[in-house]
Amino acid sequence: MKKLKTLTSLVLVIISCQSQTEFDLATISLPLSFEDIEKDESTMEKDEGLSNNEFEVYKSTNVNFFRFRNIVFDQNFSDEFWSPTTIRFFMDSHTNNLELLHFETLDKENSKSLYEASLEVFGTPDYYNKDNDFFEALWEQDGYFISLVQNHTTRIGEKRTTSSSLKYFGNNLNSLTDYFFKPHFAYYLDYLEVRKSKQTKGYNYEDFAKDKAEEMFGDSQYLDDINDNDPL
Repeated sequence: MKKLKTLTSLVLVIISCQSQTEFDLATISLPLSFEDIEKDESTMEKDEGLSNNEFEVYKSTNVNFFRFRNIVFDQNFSDEFWSPTTIRFFMDSHTNNLELLHFETLDKENSKSLYEASLEVFGTPDYYNKDNDFFEALWEQDGYFISLVQNHTTRIGEKRTTSSSLKYFGNNLNSLTDYFFKPHFAYYLDYLEVRKSKQTKGYNYEDFAKDKAEEMFGDSQYLDDINDNDPL
């Protein structure tokens, strides 16, 4: 219960720091510290399936958390099938800081708006894959990453929609590397490992891809990954 009070307090502190009234996913930065203030807990519940010794995870389907700039996402895609918009807060069990945030929605129309708004707010991704069916983008920020994954082939019942997964996560969370990188950004993870040993300022993913292709036993998969993309 104390953890839930703490997490709820954190969310309210975030809200108060962002124009005093509205929680805005477009202005989140990590990590976030807070003071433990006893507040209403009715909009939060612990996610037992994801919580572990390292993180306490809480989730909410409260629409007050479903804003990205002027976009407010629907709470559900379907009245017939389970399809809620959900936000999860990952609280470090040792520091009581919010280190990870995961927002998911099946709101098709607003997912299109989220794609456009994310490019406006975060700029050109440091890495992305894009075709008619999928969009996967990763932005490096100061001390953390932002990722957006969209699937335009998602179906709920007989209806086709777009699923969107927006994540904010610290760059020092080694225990969750697989969870955040492997499904969609394994190539970028390879680049990050190589970049650690480089002294070249501004060494980016495209530089890495070209280097890999020019090696003695050239590996062109990284360069192909770039060249196969649809334009943003």
